[in-house]
Amino acid sequence: MIKPLIICGILSVAFIGCSKDKDDPKPPATGGGGNGGGGVYAGSVMEKIDNTEGLDSFSVAAAYIGLDDKLVKEGNLTVFAPSNQAFELFLDARGASHISALSPEILAHELNYHVGTTQLKKANFAGVQYMKTFDENGPNGNSVMIQLVTKNGDTKVSNQYALNEPEISGNNGVIHIVNRIFTKPTVSDFINNDERLANLNTLFKKDPPSYFKEFNSGDGGRLVTFFGPTNEAFDDFINKNPLYNSLNDIDYAHIPSVLNIQAVGGSTTPLNLRTEDIEDNQVIQTWEITNGKLTFKVSENDVITIKTPNPSQQEINFVEENLQASNGVLHIIDAVVTNQ
Repeated sequence: MIKPLIICGILSVAFIGCSKDKDDPKPPATGGGGNGGGGVYAGSVMEKIDNTEGLDSFSVAAAYIGLDDKLVKEGNLTVFAPSNQAFELFLDARGASHISALSPEILAHELNYHVGTTQLKKANFAGVQYMKTFDENGPNGNSVMIQLVTKNGDTKVSNQYALNEPEISGNNGVIHIVNRIFTKPTVSDFINNDERLANLNTLFKKDPPSYFKEFNSGDGGRLVTFFGPTNEAFDDFINKNPLYNSLNDIDYAHIPSVLNIQAVGGSTTPLNLRTEDIEDNQVIQTWEITNGKLTFKVSENDVITIKTPNPSQQEINFVEENLQASNGVLHIIDAVVTNQ
């Protein structure tokens, strides 16, 4: 049996090391006013976590970093609760024998990402879905989003962390038990797992990793903004372009000319451009040096469109915006940006 990795002693005093012993005392979560469950501990997702076998370590970790209070006070939550097994793997990878061997800041950086701010039950899992989290350590203080991928009734976070356990409902949210502590996704991960961007992903995989390393890097100094055309957008692009008869015709030599103008930022000029930061007639330079500037138009109703350097191309619309990853932001758009 996996032994819960809990902290000896009372959390309000200094921590001392202890063994992985399930008989060590587990402190209660706090309560208070709030929404969803009304700030009442009884029936909250925190109360459910405290009383669910196999979540002992998460219960103690939540108290250690102050997350327990939020799991009582806040409402409409989706908690991806790491099991004792997940904590054991996580701590072993860091050479730690117990939770208090890590600073609260380090642990909060990981666990806040496991709480979504929208309640999502298994019955509502469908296709590719994105969810904001409690994480506040993303680019420019933005929340890195969780990506849920459902295929043939099977749902995984980032298409790799399975949600196989029965869900647990509280009066302020729902809990899904997971057996790993998540790694935060990059822009490349979002593209790789979103079936609406399968054509774009095909081009990414054709190109050597050295070229598009900006999209795979978790380094915050390489912030990227990418405008990802949908599969239908690429179909339309190929139908109108005499150089290509199919996606296969866009080979290694042609990839930069197609994709450079969809990308902004990177290691030289880091940029995490979200729609709330865009102003009317704002101009940005893409990776395409020659005729590669995009102009944003903002309507009276705050609808944003993209005007491209190609005078014959209609303004481009956002399909889904502000998909925040650890190394930048992805916007899904309804056309391939062109400059001629």
